[in-house]
Amino acid sequence: MTTWGRRRGVAAAVVLAAVVGALTGCTETADETRTLQGRLGRIDGVGRVEVTSPSWEQGAAIAITYEDAGDPKALAALIGDVDDVAADQGVTPYRLTLTPDGAGGHALSVDDTFRASAGEQATLGAWFAVTAAMIGPVDYDAEDGWEWIGVDSGGGIAHDVGAARELGYGGATTRWTFRDGDTTFVVGGAVSATDVTLLADVQSEVGSAGLPVPAAGWRLGRYAGHVRLDVDVAIDEATTPARLTAKTYGARVEPLATAALDALRTTGLRRFLSLQQAPTDDEDRADVFATWTSTQPPAPGRDRLGRGWDPWLERVASA
Repeated sequence: MTTWGRRRGVAAAVVLAAVVGALTGCTETADETRTLQGRLGRIDGVGRVEVTSPSWEQGAAIAITYEDAGDPKALAALIGDVDDVAADQGVTPYRLTLTPDGAGGHALSVDDTFRASAGEQATLGAWFAVTAAMIGPVDYDAEDGWEWIGVDSGGGIAHDVGAARELGYGGATTRWTFRDGDTTFVVGGAVSATDVTLLADVQSEVGSAGLPVPAAGWRLGRYAGHVRLDVDVAIDEATTPARLTAKTYGARVEPLATAALDALRTTGLRRFLSLQQAPTDDEDRADVFATWTSTQPPAPGRDRLGRGWDPWLERVASA
């Protein structure tokens, strides 16, 4: 059994079973949910409220649009009031999602342990700072001392990464994710000046429309000690995995591979690169046809089709 797909799970099974019995036992479900929803709606500063009863797969979910919480102290008080009502109703564990009224899609999600956590004030301070600085809507998820800060930046991804750099917020348990359509940049910890440069290099090099084989999208990640770039390769004609060989397509793909490698070189970190082709109608998942890492040779037998791409990419990286 899981709760919300992050870190809490089996430990909540016994408590959740009791909640399920209380809230989902026959005809009591709707009445209990309406009661909780009504009580939450009477809290000062709360606008819209939606409560989803718990199940065996996840705990109760409470979604609130708040109106009058203009600073971390006021929002902490609102979260405390919600927690008091939920505890009085016997609802635990639960997931609370808070959306500021008229704030363009921002959402803060916390669990029922957040109120008593040591990082509550720091997280709420970061929430206000991040939502004020970003162009795109922010999805901020905090649980058990970990936090995931997602920003749907769109065309403003460079701005938002730069704004995160100016904020200087984040530690070992923080993960930023910036999205722009088919491109994603994930940063572990605080966003650095090197991260800003890395994104600009990948955008200009890998995203160049002048490449013989362009990138259809990419996912860039800078983590503790390494950086990873996964590139979706857009070959014009449809081709099966068996036909996608280094001998046939290597010359056309090489400028893209070189551009990707050049973009990663300035980081000084261990580097990973993969090239993949989108799945065809007959395939369930993407074909990762080429992989490379800066610290070890190609793994024998990784490509079961033996198409020669990993040694090929090793040669390109060594050129």
